[in-house]
Amino acid sequence: MMFELQQLQQLIAIAESGTLSAAAERLHLSQPALSRSMQKLEEHFGAPLFSRTKNRMTLNETGVVAVQQARCVIEATESFDAAVRQKIKSLTLRIIGSCAPGPLWDLVPDISILASGMTIAYEILDDEALLEARLRDGTYPLVLLSHPMEGDDIVCKPYIEEQLFVSFPAGHQLASRKHLWAKDLDGLTMLLFTNLGIWSHFHNKMTKTHFILQTDRQAFSDLVTASVLPNFVTNLSRDHQNPQLHRVVVPLMDKEAKKTFYLCARKSNQQLFARIKPRI
Repeated sequence: MMFELQQLQQLIAIAESGTLSAAAERLHLSQPALSRSMQKLEEHFGAPLFSRTKNRMTLNETGVVAVQQARCVIEATESFDAAVRQKIKSLTLRIIGSCAPGPLWDLVPDISILASGMTIAYEILDDEALLEARLRDGTYPLVLLSHPMEGDDIVCKPYIEEQLFVSFPAGHQLASRKHLWAKDLDGLTMLLFTNLGIWSHFHNKMTKTHFILQTDRQAFSDLVTASVLPNFVTNLSRDHQNPQLHRVVVPLMDKEAKKTFYLCARKSNQQLFARIKPRI
């Protein structure tokens, strides 16, 4: 009968722990159970691996070699497992890179339908140069950028537009305005959800507005519901997230408050790229 990997792990534990009792405690086994397991391993080889006295069990010369080889087997097994899992991941996982979260709310479901059987994940980065680099090196099959990407091996198309609004409780002094500029928010305290990609550049310029930052989406939504503080929304977040009832949304007119996002891919992924319909 062939030995089991578990027995090799137990053998290594005994060598590293120094005693059978310490190894049994480390492995959450009883000493008799661990001793029986080692006896079966010795039966497999037809030779003892330990020198036994009344109160002690130590590795003999054969046991020392067995431990060395056991470590090699365990390392090879872990390497084998990792390599196979990585290959499975490469065949079944697609990671989309985006410079903002909003466009992903439509894009990810679209790709999930088109690429049946694939797992679709995404990463949001405010560094668009890094997004371009990762598209070129194959890390991302598709990226969303706030500008078209150039290159003979690159295809791009406008995918979706996003407009920034400010959401106010109905009685707020600015709720009756038809439109606003970022400077109109000077001196206000606002709720702000983080991880907004390149939208953070717009908010970072608003140095006279105080932001209460939230990193958890549900906590942010709960605060918006319970609070009288204004917050930002977009045409995309209003469609896909908390509708923010009993609030008034006012558009921001700054040039930076409206963005067109471009879907970009390498020509090697043009088949999938061509099947994705723009939302503009």
